[in-house]
Amino acid sequence: MTLSMQLHTAALQGEFELVQDLLAQGANPNDLNKRHQNALFSALFLPVLHSALMKQNKIKIFHLLSEQIHNLAQQDESGDTILQVVAASDFANLVPSLLEASPELPCIANNQGHYPIHTAILNAQPETVASLLAQPNVSTLRDDNGWTPLHYAACYGAKDILDLCIAAEPNLEVVDLLGQTPLMLAVSFGRLDMVQALIQAGANLHCRNLSGFTLLHQAVHHVHPEIVSWLLANTDIKPGIKDKDHHTALALGKLEGRTEFTKLESLLPSRGEGARKGG
Repeated sequence: MTLSMQLHTAALQGEFELVQDLLAQGANPNDLNKRHQNALFSALFLPVLHSALMKQNKIKIFHLLSEQIHNLAQQDESGDTILQVVAASDFANLVPSLLEASPELPCIANNQGHYPIHTAILNAQPETVASLLAQPNVSTLRDDNGWTPLHYAACYGAKDILDLCIAAEPNLEVVDLLGQTPLMLAVSFGRLDMVQALIQAGANLHCRNLSGFTLLHQAVHHVHPEIVSWLLANTDIKPGIKDKDHHTALALGKLEGRTEFTKLESLLPSRGEGARKGG
């Protein structure tokens, strides 16, 4: 096994003293493994089951190696940079030094079209999210679907992450490639908590996507009866509005065989005749 391979292994296992010895023997942390990763990637891979000591050692290894890495923007075979690895793990305290050394890192996407901010939201890392959103233009970064961090927070985030995204990007009506606002995606993903939070923050209840779907159409199409019930009980959304194919939410449910929404019909009279006709 070469010195470089030994260095990767030692960094992966969090063996700080061995990493020191290998560097002293001439191991090069810039040498790439088969996944096109330098030794920093190995240092910051954190297994699900790990001790506090392993994490501490890995942080020490990071600081030791980072001073010798020539290209902190190195991308591995998945297109990930070291910031993507940090964003996926509980290493928020390393973000400031990485940003100072390589400020371009937040704006490098991986092969899935994810930027580090998207990865941080997907992995529920609020401290990292806050650090990244403080960087220029990060709040507007879009993946291949046109999703911004706010879209991700609406689908996958908790309230604290949603609040951070709203503070960084107060335009709640930003749309993806299908014309969906964060509120529409929250409905599609069945995130009633995010639906309520976005509406409370001022999101437009009467948004429609490129298919003409309202929030009710979205909830019916994605089979979220609890959201349908909540919207009908707590908002002034009109159930009779039709999509571009001239279907109301109720008609769409019947067309798609959504038996979960048969009770929707009994709710409509209470909204008034005009609501049933889309008036």
